[in-house]
Amino acid sequence: MKGIVLFILLVSVFYSGWQAWQHTAALDQHNHYLAEQGQVFKKIWLNVGSFLDWATLNKFGFAKDEVEKIKESQTAADSHYKMASVYTSIFVILSIVCGILSSYIAMRMTIFVLSLIAIVCLVIGVITPIITITAFNDFPVIGETILKFQSKSILTTIQTLFSTGNLLLGIIVLLFSVIIPAIKSIILLVISFIKDKYLSQQLNKIIGWIGKWSMVDVFVLALLVTIFVLQADKGTDASLMIGGYFFAAYALLSMAIPVFVTRS
Repeated sequence: MKGIVLFILLVSVFYSGWQAWQHTAALDQHNHYLAEQGQVFKKIWLNVGSFLDWATLNKFGFAKDEVEKIKESQTAADSHYKMASVYTSIFVILSIVCGILSSYIAMRMTIFVLSLIAIVCLVIGVITPIITITAFNDFPVIGETILKFQSKSILTTIQTLFSTGNLLLGIIVLLFSVIIPAIKSIILLVISFIKDKYLSQQLNKIIGWIGKWSMVDVFVLALLVTIFVLQADKGTDASLMIGGYFFAAYALLSMAIPVFVTRS
């Protein structure tokens, strides 16, 4: 009975993670669209068009459709942000419940469950935006105008590094933020199926050695510090996105699971 309940909870965990990713991806699209509409020339046209619509009693609709579209996009962005936050919260709660329930079945089941959740966190953390950075200025008459908007995930950061010719840095980020964490997660998953205690301990030592070269926790810490620094700048706003939370969750799980392996 516990196994069936645990299976249902795991499916729910995966579903909530998938939904969090879907809503974050949709939010990112709307944010890019809104950022484009907030740039200088777009903002000037919208202000002029809105004035002409007011002056002509909306007879010609110079900017009416665009204004309505922006409002709809903003509403949709707010909705996707709320839903992404809700599904992320559900993911966290269900993951904790799965961890607790699996501990009543067997320690190896706990290792298996947490390893699966860690892999999900890693995948979502890599492909989902972890930070958005907006540079803006408040101009006379036209108001607050967006000068530059960027939304970055680990994957897009790696792609940018390779495309701009920073091959060495791109390889380093790819190795320490994607490949090594993936290898570590796979080894932890394999350990959950191994009954030989000596072999499990040896694999755990390998994980310990890999962990010395992993920069996941350093990366997350650097990300948070960067956000606080950017937020201190008057003309720059930085927001931590859902991907950052999933990546941080992976960092915590990757440190916690080897403890369970040692006790098993």
